[in-house]
Amino acid sequence: MLEYLCIRLEQADTDTSTLVDWLLLDADGALRQHGRCAIDGLSSEIEETTAQRKVIAIVPSDAALLTRIEIPAQQQRHLKQVLPFIVEEHVIDPIEQMHFAATGLGVGGVITVAGLRRDLMHRWLDLLEGEGLQPDYMFLDVLCLPAVEHHWTLLFHGCR
Repeated sequence: MLEYLCIRLEQADTDTSTLVDWLLLDADGALRQHGRCAIDGLSSEIEETTAQRKVIAIVPSDAALLTRIEIPAQQQRHLKQVLPFIVEEHVIDPIEQMHFAATGLGVGGVITVAGLRRDLMHRWLDLLEGEGLQPDYMFLDVLCLPAVEHHWTLLFHGCR
């Protein structure tokens, strides 16, 4: 049986005492368990299981770059090599310190790109791994909202 553990980090600046929301879903998407606790209490809060568990980390989108860019036709074959240089004008941090994830090519060579500082991503992963949790997926919180073409979707959370 497969289940999903979703852990939402609400802020970029986190440590072991930072509170996180979490929920455990079964394979059909039914809620089995949920809670809010410090990162260093996650392993004691979540019930043990013999099921295969996928861990999903949901991270704050205000810590990342999310943009769409057009890839020139002659560079589409070498997307992995040219992506950092095409995105470079959109980021403040040195490009070597960034991690990028991109969608497949869309109409007209347009792709969606998410960029995140590597040190920040590794800090989040290290905190979760300290609790025995290795995320299989990492999503920006804003990408977890429903999207409807030609409509706006807004996320308000506290002062964010």
